Amino acid sequence: MHFDDSAAPPTYISGNGLTGSTGDDPDFDSNNYVSYGDLSLPVELTYFTGKSTYKGITLTWETTSEFENLGYAIERREGDSQQAKVMTSYLKNPALEGAGSTAETSQYSWTDTQVKPGYTYHYTLTDVDYQGQKTSHKALDVTYVQPDKNLKPTALTLTAVYPNPFNPSANINFSLQEQTELSIAVFNSRGQKVATITEQQTFSAGDQSVSWIAADLPAGIYFINLQSARNSITQKVVKLN
Repeated sequence: MHFDDSAAPPTYISGNGLTGSTGDDPDFDSNNYVSYGDLSLPVELTYFTGKSTYKGITLTWETTSEFENLGYAIERREGDSQQAKVMTSYLKNPALEGAGSTAETSQYSWTDTQVKPGYTYHYTLTDVDYQGQKTSHKALDVTYVQPDKNLKPTALTLTAVYPNPFNPSANINFSLQEQTELSIAVFNSRGQKVATITEQQTFSAGDQSVSWIAADLPAGIYFINLQSARNSITQKVVKLN
């Protein structure tokens, strides 16, 4: 489930917009949308995707730039219903707070745990600027398919590397199902190791983050590899001049 926001302009809603209910976030007013007078966007969205996971439907999105962005809200409709429900927003969830004004790439994610197998959910991502104006982006439809419970969840998940592109430092975010010894290394486009971030370092279960400073490396393409005894994940990153 994926759309390229650059291929379709965001939907501007004035007046009441959707007939929304406050849902799980009563502090966010889903009926107070304001239309913009020009085509300048507070958020340049690269992608907005959703996938079925063990915990529910995980939504992820990336921005290439943000201008005076307070944060995001997520609305949901079920099936053919026109009744939208605000599931969460930056007012209650710090992970959905915006980056303010930045020309760097930012990545976000949120998991909807209130889902049922076989049901289709329609999600709308909305950003809110410093003036309280809201821009609603194109809706995303996701049908929840419950993963096979007999399959062991991935012990190592690379959540995000940001900013990407970066200069001179990047944050590597990952999640572990259990306490794990993890080696994190960086390779150039020729496959040569150029940096060792951790060497069989023990991390506890849960969300983790490490920082990589590449001030002594030239601009170019690099590959960050996370290696445990059972898993290996690689992410391409770009260092700018």
